[in-house]
Amino acid sequence: MGGFFHPCNLAAVPGVVLMNAPATRSSASLTQAHLRLTARSRVETATPESLAADFRAELADVLAHVLLVARHHDMNLEAEVERKWLCWTSSE
Repeated sequence: MGGFFHPCNLAAVPGVVLMNAPATRSSASLTQAHLRLTARSRVETATPESLAADFRAELADVLAHVLLVARHHDMNLEAEVERKWLCWTSSE
């Protein structure tokens, strides 16, 4: 991983537009890694371990982009996830 795509470079750019090409590439890479991991795409000579490692790395990239966007917009991501996804756990 090099160039602008590296997370250290993203954090250093003031006012960076966070939902940009790196975020889009990360989403596409995660999809591809998932397809390879689930044997729905060519895997060539990759081992199951390397496929799983690639998937974990791509998932981490996407999560990092989500966290950067949330931070950029001063958003309480935990509260939003609870409101949107964990509503059944609420005592209301």
